Amino acid sequence: VFYVLTTKAPVSEASRVLDFFVSSTALGLFSWFMALIGALPFVDHTSSFLGRVGEGGHSRGFILFICIVSPLVNLFCAFVFGVPLALIEGWSYYDAVLYAEGLMVHCPSLAPASAAPTSTLGKLVVLLIAVYGLAIAIGWAVGVMLALPCMDTISKLPNRLLGLQNPGLCVQAAVFSLSVLIGVPILLAPIVFGGGAILASLEGWKNEDAFVYVGSNLVLIPLSDLVPTSTGARTFAYFLSSISLGVFAFVVAAVGALPFVDAMTEKIGGKVKGYAASFVFSWNLFLVFLPAVSLFVGLVLGGIIAGPEGWNFEDSFLYVVGILVQSPSIAPASVAPKTAGAKLIVILAAIYSVCIPVGLGAGMIVASAGLDEAAGALKERLKHACPCLVKQVDDAEEEMSDMEVPLPGKQIY
Repeated sequence: VFYVLTTKAPVSEASRVLDFFVSSTALGLFSWFMALIGALPFVDHTSSFLGRVGEGGHSRGFILFICIVSPLVNLFCAFVFGVPLALIEGWSYYDAVLYAEGLMVHCPSLAPASAAPTSTLGKLVVLLIAVYGLAIAIGWAVGVMLALPCMDTISKLPNRLLGLQNPGLCVQAAVFSLSVLIGVPILLAPIVFGGGAILASLEGWKNEDAFVYVGSNLVLIPLSDLVPTSTGARTFAYFLSSISLGVFAFVVAAVGALPFVDAMTEKIGGKVKGYAASFVFSWNLFLVFLPAVSLFVGLVLGGIIAGPEGWNFEDSFLYVVGILVQSPSIAPASVAPKTAGAKLIVILAAIYSVCIPVGLGAGMIVASAGLDEAAGALKERLKHACPCLVKQVDDAEEEMSDMEVPLPGKQIY
């Protein structure tokens, strides 16, 4: 869940290799979890509502979700999750809510430095809240973004800009790589630099330090020791982080909706129906494809970071791979970026880590036949457990059909 709550680290080469594959597989399962969250009926209701709001100007529904709905939902969850944290750790309710807010929107510096879980039960509750936070802040948001009417147009935009019609798999792979390597930083740069500049003016920080603070919160890697002290700066940091997560979810959804994702899903067997075929597809995705992609990206970015920091290539590679699979303990403890430039490259690598294993993985799962079957089986079980809920789902599907909203990939909603 992206949070470091232990000081343990693997020391042997065998345990590091095992840690890499366990973490890579866990990210794949996390992608499946995000895709399943995005297929829940409530997500469809949200997308239908936002689609109606955005009629004639699809951006209005998108802006409403990331600027108002998502921050308010995260705030409500923080008020709820603050209760068990306060009871277990003996904190004041105010500090517990601030800590829970930080968990929900990836901004841990909102809480006082003294508010850190010390008991095992408290740490387990924090992990549980972080899982809920990821499901709500990212899984729900990605599902909503995928079903918005504008996403079909956005997914086809790179091919239209390049004048491509029915490109082959290799060309689609090149377009996908360019979209991630160039398009993603362009979309997120205004948040990191614009938000950082405002925080720098509010708190009197250096601009480069504020940029690192905003970027490290976005990807939840502790690269900054700065903490906003004024109420105005903390309030701004909360809304900035919440909106950043919404935009980040949009980026992940856009990556997962690119045509290459659907084509690659078919190549590794994701379009074949049946439980056996779904198992083979999951095996290929979690244990072969995603680890191979992470290793390749680690080789490229590891070489870039090694120069400015003076690391040897092995340590640099281990550090980047640890970021890509969300297991920072793979790298030696002495390896940590010191310059602002290197920290920004690390943040960029972490952004790619979410877009590639999570965005690509979730997109492939959404495009696969297995998720359709899982959603169908879930619906059949719900018919017996809660027939009223199933009727609402059927009504929502009929409503979406009447709206004639084109969805990217498989129509799983």
